[in-house]
Amino acid sequence: MEKAAIEGVFLAINRRLIDVEDLRDYCPTCIQLLRFSDLYDALYCSVCNEWIEITCDEPECERCQSRPAHPLTDSGEEQR
Repeated sequence: MEKAAIEGVFLAINRRLIDVEDLRDYCPTCIQLLRFSDLYDALYCSVCNEWIEITCDEPECERCQSRPAHPLTDSGEEQR
C-alpha cells in the first residue's frame, strides 16, 4: 500500500504542519491561530493579547476610535 504524499511548502512547528497559504491565519509572533473581533472588525492574537491589524485614520470610524489598546481583559474575554 502506498503512503499518501504531502506536497507543497509548509512550516513545521510543534508537531504540526502549516501550509504556507494558511500562515496569514496565524500570529506572526507565536504562530497560534488568530481570532476575529466582530465588535472591532479586526484580527487579534489571544495568546499575545495584541491586535494584528492597525486602526484606520478615519475619524468617523467608530470601531477603530473605540478599540482598546489590547483585545483581551485579564479574564481572557474580549473587551467591549
